[in-house]
Amino acid sequence: MPTAVLRPLLALAALAVSGTLPAAVQAQEAVRIESATFEPHVLMVGHKLRLNGAGLNGSNKGNAAGLYLVKWARSTAEALEAPGPRRLQIRFIEPQEGKAFGAALSGALRANVPAQELPDCLPGLLRLGELLATRKTLAAGDDLNLDFIPGQGTFVDVKGQRIGQIDSKPFYGCLLRAYLGDKPMDGSLKTALLAAGKTK
Repeated sequence: MPTAVLRPLLALAALAVSGTLPAAVQAQEAVRIESATFEPHVLMVGHKLRLNGAGLNGSNKGNAAGLYLVKWARSTAEALEAPGPRRLQIRFIEPQEGKAFGAALSGALRANVPAQELPDCLPGLLRLGELLATRKTLAAGDDLNLDFIPGQGTFVDVKGQRIGQIDSKPFYGCLLRAYLGDKPMDGSLKTALLAAGKTK
């Protein structure tokens, strides 16, 4: 191999060993958390979304979560204001009742959404609860995608199959606050989701 080509490759290898690769390079590989795998990119309505971060839900070790955005977000505000479509992906490591998962999510959402904004969130929250209740058990290996598409709303998919839609425009911001708010479902998970591509 010509020296002119070899030198940049060697430099890149050295950066990889030292752990100083740019976030965009670090995020090229799938992220594995116990038995859950999160792909570095997903495509949604013509947009390429990058894995902003992923982590284990310490408050409920039966699942892990990954946040996909068009643009890196390092804070709650940046994630809430992110342009384009978004995906919050939940991967189940252990079996869990859909109703129980919905109840835990509801509690975290209520704890993080300001009282004056909560009435706008409740219709969407009730709808999500209804959809999750139709799944008696979310099995190990199942994935739950909560996708926001601007102008359309929130779409709920389980194992790649659409189970419903939530039309409420403010709902997705309420949902993200359950994971990224001041009293998140799990503090370590919040930090992981806001890693802005530096997920290991």
